[in-house]
Amino acid sequence: MCDGGAAGLVYVAAGDDRRVEVLTKPGAHVRTLGTTRQRGAGERQFFSPVGVAVEAGDAGLVYVADCRNERVQVLTKTGAHGRTLGTTRQRGAGERRLLSPVRGGVEAGDAGPVYVADCGNERAQVLTKAGGHLVSTIHNCRSRPIATSRLASRRR
Repeated sequence: MCDGGAAGLVYVAAGDDRRVEVLTKPGAHVRTLGTTRQRGAGERQFFSPVGVAVEAGDAGLVYVADCRNERVQVLTKTGAHGRTLGTTRQRGAGERRLLSPVRGGVEAGDAGPVYVADCGNERAQVLTKAGGHLVSTIHNCRSRPIATSRLASRRR
């Protein structure tokens, strides 16, 4: 779950339903990002969305960590596809390759990089917003999950 900021919206990764729900803080449904209950690897399709990060402002972007597709999809707040970070369904340990991004494992602010907790590779990757690789940090997330917010605060 991610607080959408001043707009008063909450973004919830509904992994089993393969979508992200956008709600008001009191709980009213606003919109759905993704295709409901249709597992897929295409644009705006999710296999298992597990984490959401939202940039501030109306023009801000939504970053969705999709565990089983080994990627982060970047969407507009209305749900249009922007780009993909990682390589869809191409598991690996190389730069920009993900292996099971974890629940709550993506963070992106208005400026600066995107932080992804890449549990299957036991590391965190720091990527540019365009998807370029900046750095990988080794971390045994199986024994202690990484907090991307802690990593982000150390990098700034």
